[in-house]
Amino acid sequence: MSLASSLDPLQDNPIGSLSGNFGAPHNLAISTLRDAGHHSIAAGLREISYTPFTRPLDLLGLA
Repeated sequence: MSLASSLDPLQDNPIGSLSGNFGAPHNLAISTLRDAGHHSIAAGLREISYTPFTRPLDLLGLA
C-alpha cells in the first residue's frame, strides 16, 4: 500500500455511504421548502435564489 492510497479519505468509505451523506442535505432542503409553504420545489428554489445570502438563512431561522 502506498502513502497516497493510505491518505485517501474515500478509500475507507464504501460508495453506498456517500449517497446517504448527500441525501441528508437534500431531504432537509425539500422539507424546509415544504414547511415554508412551497408546493413546487422548483418554484421554491427559484424564489430563494433571488436573495441567496439572506433567504436561506431566514428559512432555517438563522438570520
